[in-house]
Amino acid sequence: MLADLLATAERPVSVSVEEPAGSEVCPYPGLAAFSPDQAQWFFGRDQVTSGLVSQLDERLAGGGVLAVVAASGAGKSSLLAAGLIPALARGAVPGSRDWPVVVSTPGAHPLATLAERVAERTGAEQAAVVAGDPDRFVAFLTAALAAHDLGKPGETSSSARVVLIVDQFEETFTECRGESERQAFIAALGAAARSAVALVVLGVRADFYGQCLAYPVLLSALASPVALGPMSADQLREVITRPAQAEGLSLEPGLVELLLRDLGVAEDSPAQVASYDPGALPLLAHALRATWRHREGQMLTVAGYRRTGGIRQALATTAERAYTRLSPPQRQIARQVLLRLVNISDQGGGDTRRRSSQARLLETFPPGSATALDAVLDVFGRARLLTFDTASVEITHEALLRAWPRLRQWIDTDRAGNLTRQELEDAAAVWHREGRDSAGLYREAAWKPPAPGSPRPPTRPT
Repeated sequence: MLADLLATAERPVSVSVEEPAGSEVCPYPGLAAFSPDQAQWFFGRDQVTSGLVSQLDERLAGGGVLAVVAASGAGKSSLLAAGLIPALARGAVPGSRDWPVVVSTPGAHPLATLAERVAERTGAEQAAVVAGDPDRFVAFLTAALAAHDLGKPGETSSSARVVLIVDQFEETFTECRGESERQAFIAALGAAARSAVALVVLGVRADFYGQCLAYPVLLSALASPVALGPMSADQLREVITRPAQAEGLSLEPGLVELLLRDLGVAEDSPAQVASYDPGALPLLAHALRATWRHREGQMLTVAGYRRTGGIRQALATTAERAYTRLSPPQRQIARQVLLRLVNISDQGGGDTRRRSSQARLLETFPPGSATALDAVLDVFGRARLLTFDTASVEITHEALLRAWPRLRQWIDTDRAGNLTRQELEDAAAVWHREGRDSAGLYREAAWKPPAPGSPRPPTRPT
């Protein structure tokens, strides 16, 4: 059963069940962030990409961590993947054409995960760098550069760098539960940034800015971050029209204006002034992809866009349609699965998506549930609401947490109970990972479920 589930998870999910067989390539990725090989469709961020490259160039001499800070949904991941990485591949920073670029997300064990990604990218022998020794991590990076064989004409050891891009850095606080492990990771990043072998770039959600400030290593990065704000009206027009042009598609007159209006761009706002909620950008991206599915020939139409439900409803419509395709027992499993893919905060509005292993999800359900779980993952994956790699699953974008009323209701109906379940599951995972020592079990006097509204334990040093 588990083998079948993992096989399902590894199937490509980039094609929606609503897309006709043999359709042309869709230039709108929807909720998913742009990848480096989709850079030809990434528009509207030329200026901020140039500024990011300039700041990175400055760090060749001075060192230091570079942070990209923005609200959820503003496009940090796309900027890093489809803006920065292709720019480095073009040689935008002297020598960068040949540098290995390593992209990682922290997860539960951020330093071990980063070391694994470096080893995969460079072919280096993965050293035991997770013991919290920053110097050993720098030595590992030095060895990784050597393994990558940067000895090309004109390249010198003094100019070679490995670029470490840590996207979704907020997972350092939401996924990594051990403070010592968190500190070791941040210290390793700081040591790497100060060394002559690495450049370090972080993508940080703006509402985690305060938690980052508790760590001195991050203070300089946050003092002068690359702030990713809303796009201007002209930039949004590029986002809408230029990917279509790149694929030989046209847009019906009036569609661009309708999209901008529904996004919240004021009709009388100057072309270079932003006037919409930056967190709504994923909703626009999803609506564009849904409109492409309803295209007439090679034209995206107003009627096709209206059939999606519009920017504010398209995502909820897609999610609800996926949910209603399931049988009643499968819907119960879908609710439990989605709640387990959310980091639920003790205060409304601070919820984030959460990555889970396929095997761990399966373990949370009674025997015989694998087929139903398989169906849930398949339906939500094909709708591009869940994203998979070979071992894990996560909600494609946190916009789903806000845009789908059913999921929002599930979270809010029993927030205290969901928090308790989440805390117990985390504790059980740690207990299992540490050898199931009986000393790690809760005693009745040692733990009681928190009362609703009671303060939660701090997740950072105070």
